[in-house]
Amino acid sequence: MQGNNAVETLIGTTATTDMATMLAGGRLTVSAIDSVIGTTGTADIVALLAAGNVGVSGIETVLGTGASGDVVRQLVGGALKVSDVATVIGTTGLTDALTLLDAGTVSISAIDSVVGSTVSYQVNLLAGGSVRVNAVETVYGLGGRVQVVTLG
Repeated sequence: MQGNNAVETLIGTTATTDMATMLAGGRLTVSAIDSVIGTTGTADIVALLAAGNVGVSGIETVLGTGASGDVVRQLVGGALKVSDVATVIGTTGLTDALTLLDAGTVSISAIDSVVGSTVSYQVNLLAGGSVRVNAVETVYGLGGRVQVVTLG
């Protein structure tokens, strides 16, 4: 779907190619949407109505359902804030920065840095590599082994 300007909620089909492009900044609640493209602004928020897998580009914040099936894929590198998301998959670049907005556990792959806050976070690494962490309580590496973790 192209041209979401005043739409607040968007429900996709069972196809895996449903895409939404935001024409104005704000919040868009989605279900069964494969990818959401944000604006050039700094206030684009995607909220998941149901557990699912969504790719994002130009989106600053993703609010999940808290279900284990919430997966966010970054389509381009950059900063992303998440809340109640189970898994975040970054790009192959060196600019994928993840900020955790609430307590809990998140599994990551191809994320370069993770920043928490004052609540308890657990980060599970799904693939080998290195990650910079700040204000994260626990980091588990692939297969129970920590890869390369840089504090700060």
